[in-house]
Amino acid sequence: MNSRKIMEVTHTKYDIAINLDKEPEACIILKQVMADEKYGFTWDNGIAPVTPAAEPKLLTGLFDQLSKQNTASYIDEIFSICHLDYTDERYILDVDKDYFNHWEKTLKKETDYPIVGLNTGAGQRWPTRQWKVEYWESLIKSLQDKGYYCVLLGGKDEHENNLALKQSTGSFYSGYFSVQQFIALIAQCDLVVTQVTMAMHLSLALDRKLILMNNIFNPHEFDLFDLGEIIQPDQGCDCYFGSSCIHGQSCMQYIKPEEVLSAVERHLPLDQVKLKSNYSYEL
Repeated sequence: MNSRKIMEVTHTKYDIAINLDKEPEACIILKQVMADEKYGFTWDNGIAPVTPAAEPKLLTGLFDQLSKQNTASYIDEIFSICHLDYTDERYILDVDKDYFNHWEKTLKKETDYPIVGLNTGAGQRWPTRQWKVEYWESLIKSLQDKGYYCVLLGGKDEHENNLALKQSTGSFYSGYFSVQQFIALIAQCDLVVTQVTMAMHLSLALDRKLILMNNIFNPHEFDLFDLGEIIQPDQGCDCYFGSSCIHGQSCMQYIKPEEVLSAVERHLPLDQVKLKSNYSYEL
């Protein structure tokens, strides 16, 4: 947000203003905004809850032990912060019609088999979430042997690895794209395998089946809406919210390709799945 936009926001009167971000810049802006009602996090010589409802989420961000004890999903938490009752409301997400049609035509030429999207990266902030490239390659080959069609997903950071996986497995990959193009591509998938990433949220918003690999986060935070399952290392993770592993090697290595393959088969069985994506958008 540039300085002009900040000036506009802080000099406009609102009925309700909400900030769910615990970054200082966002909290200071909410402090300066004029609104009849405010919810979330503000600034008071430091990050502070606007109302008592936001205090638990602030504390879980400060103290790992409290965070580990939490059993509420993130969606439930943000509803509470806004003084609302969560009753299983789902994400709402638009899909660009032209991009959707482009990917539908492209993939129709490639396959009539169920499409599994594989989001191979996890961003640079938490390298501990990364799954081995060799594991992705093994999973892809096993999925292909079973009769699934694999589509590689990712951004700029995953480009080189995805090119290598395309070369070694023959899976579909045509580069990285804008967010709207990425959304439309995920909409063509019947199921997505990913770590905790933007692709996870987009898949849920598009009502896609989901296999979520998690290690460093509290699994209670994720509401998958009965669309799939969470797979974690059996022995647990000692690096809660950690960007580096105290053992020198991420425990993601203990999530084996065979385990992920079995999860895909459970949630997208070949003898029951309808061929091609059943996602529809409203024009």
